[in-house]
Amino acid sequence: MSQPVEGCSTMEISMKIKPNEAAKVDAQQIADIAEHLNKELHNTKLKKKPAFDEKEPIFADFFYQNTETMRDYPNRIQNGDDRPPLTFEPHPLGYTMVPHSGGRHGSPEYKEDAWYGWYAIDYAQAMADAGEQIALMIRPYNCPFPYGDEANERGSPDAFRMALEQLPKLDYVLMDIEGDREMIELNTREIHRMVREHPDPKFNRARIGNYGYSAAEYDESIIWPNRRNLRTRHPNHDQTQLYLDCLDISMPNAYPYATASQHLSTYTQGDNVAPNGRAAIFWQALERHSTAARALPENHMLMPWVGEYIYHTSPNYNAPKPSDEDNVALMFHFRMRNARCFYAFAQSFQREYIELAMKAWKALDPIFRLPVEKKFMNLETSKRTGFNWSGVEFNGHRIMLFSNLSDKEVSIGKYKIMPGEHKFLTDDKMVDIPEI
Repeated sequence: MSQPVEGCSTMEISMKIKPNEAAKVDAQQIADIAEHLNKELHNTKLKKKPAFDEKEPIFADFFYQNTETMRDYPNRIQNGDDRPPLTFEPHPLGYTMVPHSGGRHGSPEYKEDAWYGWYAIDYAQAMADAGEQIALMIRPYNCPFPYGDEANERGSPDAFRMALEQLPKLDYVLMDIEGDREMIELNTREIHRMVREHPDPKFNRARIGNYGYSAAEYDESIIWPNRRNLRTRHPNHDQTQLYLDCLDISMPNAYPYATASQHLSTYTQGDNVAPNGRAAIFWQALERHSTAARALPENHMLMPWVGEYIYHTSPNYNAPKPSDEDNVALMFHFRMRNARCFYAFAQSFQREYIELAMKAWKALDPIFRLPVEKKFMNLETSKRTGFNWSGVEFNGHRIMLFSNLSDKEVSIGKYKIMPGEHKFLTDDKMVDIPEI
């Protein structure tokens, strides 16, 4: 028996750094600095905010921090030695190199006498000369106030300041600062201040985002209901307000998590459960992205963190790893729900995902590169049915994507979508999604 689509009629459709104590500042210093930054933030708010529309989207790979050829060059240039000329080398798939500068996170500091410091400085200039976007990744040990178990040994509190002094420009500040909420707040506000108060527009117009932060106030995809309110889930930390105060890139962690199996549990979810594990993990990633999309402020950018699958050590969290087809369909849904680009996380045993993600994204280029206005038709999801759809409307045409991960066939007008199928509807023609 066919099951109807929840929330719309046939006619409408048819067409880990665990929390740690701060290592560089004590509690009173943190309180004093936070008070100062809040005053600075108030002053900044009184000024005209920079425009962000001109920024071209970038695609980042967490493990693409340096060029493959960097180690072919000397790690330091001695006084009097010639500096080898450097030429920008575009990534074959179109990813942008995003250094994790300092803190022993993997990339050189922007300092002439540092390990490969000259190379980092000169290669950034080569990128700028080639018209490329310049981006930095900020993590717990290279942020202005380093924190974590090894902050005393690894902390590079001046890394970001040196980058601002040595880079030719800065387009994106992408952050992965997690765990200690007090330190997230402190570092985010300081980075925001350093960027926005920079005197040069080539720096003060940079976009800024942090892993997992968006303007959303409530996230239904979180497995524990009592932690879904993003304003109150952490004591003394309103992550929605921090986003609105300091950030303009919405970066939901839209991974397929093994923990999504909790969305099958009536004990934690009541009667709002997914029909099966495959539907649960697909829905969780899509809903997390959609939560951020629904709350996206005007002129902000939506850049989800994406990945193949996030395992969990506990056997109690066992949502199945998505197939390549499901991961391709997820990428299609993300793009058809206002994603401008993505940040990929694929560990050494998942590197094939990097190519899969980019090929899936580019498969929709013929639609999204059309110089016409596009309307996103749906940002809602359905966990209970296991059926979800996205659509783009432009110039009188509609392209819709249906994902039926329920246990029943679904009727869409004259068409039937069988359990487990992903289908495109282009105007009045139903087709399979392309193989990537």
